[in-house]
Amino acid sequence: MSARRSIVPLVAAGIAAACAPSWKRAPHDERFQRAPGPVLHPRPALEAVATDWWDRLASSTLLPLGQTVSPARYVEAAVGARAALDVNRLGEVPDSTWFENRIGRRPMTAAEIARGPGDWIEPAPGPLTVVSGKLEGATPGFVMHDTAGRVYFVKFDPPAFPELSTGAELVAQRLLHAAGYLVPEMQVTQLALDRLVLDPAAQRRNSYSQLVPMTRAYLDGLLSNLNPAPDRRLRALLSRATPGRSLGPFAYRSVRVDDPNDRIPHERRRSLRGLWVFSAWLNNTDVRQENTLD
Repeated sequence: MSARRSIVPLVAAGIAAACAPSWKRAPHDERFQRAPGPVLHPRPALEAVATDWWDRLASSTLLPLGQTVSPARYVEAAVGARAALDVNRLGEVPDSTWFENRIGRRPMTAAEIARGPGDWIEPAPGPLTVVSGKLEGATPGFVMHDTAGRVYFVKFDPPAFPELSTGAELVAQRLLHAAGYLVPEMQVTQLALDRLVLDPAAQRRNSYSQLVPMTRAYLDGLLSNLNPAPDRRLRALLSRATPGRSLGPFAYRSVRVDDPNDRIPHERRRSLRGLWVFSAWLNNTDVRQENTLD
C-alpha cells in the first residue's frame, strides 16, 4: 500500500508536466535568458553616416512638437505605451547582441565593477603614431596606434578642469557595463608625450568639416594647450578601438534596413528605453545617434 501511495504523486507530477505549456518545460537558459544568435549575411556596402544637425533638430524640436499634437501620445498616456518587443515571456530582456545581463543576473563585487570590460592592455613600448586629431570641442584628443597595431582613441581634460572629463567618462563606462550595455575598453593613464609621432598621412577636420592634412604644429598646439606636467606627461583617457569594421552609428528609432538581424524597431527595445533612465541617472545629456556604433 505504501509503495502504491508513493507512486501516485509521481504520476500526478508527470501528468502536470505533460499538460504544462511547452515554454515551461523548455530549458531555462535556452528559452528565457538568451535571444537567438544573429544570422550571417553580406556586409552592408556602405557605412551609415550620422547627420548630426538633423538628429539634434529632430530630437529637440520636431519630435516633441509632433508628440504634442499627436492623438497617439494621449492614448498611450491613458492606456499605456506600446509594449517592448525585445523581452522574453517573463517580461525580462534576454542577452543579445544589444544587451547582456550582468548585475541584473547575479551580484557583482565592487572590484568587478571597477575593472570594467575586457582585459585592458596598455600601449606597447615604443612610439605611438597619431593618425588623426581634433582640437575643437569640450574634450580635445586624437587617434593613435602602438607598435603592436592596437588602435586607441585618446581624450584629455579641459586645462582648467583636470580629471573632470576623463574621470566622469571612466565612471560612466564602468557603471553602464555593469548594467549590461556594450561599451569599449578604456583606462586612464599618464601619457608620455615624447612617445608621440605623427603619421605622414594623418588628417583632421577643419572648421568646414573637411578632411585636411594634420601637421606637427597642429598636434603641438593641441598638446601645449593642455598644460602637460614638467616631465612631459599628461593624464589621458585611452579607449581601445573595438574589433571588426565600423558600420557607422545606429538610430534610436526604426531599424537598420541593410541588416536582416535588425528586426525590432529601436524605439520598442526595452534595452534602449532603459538606457534613457541610466543616462538621466548619470546626467549624460549627450545620448544621440552620433555617439553610437555598429
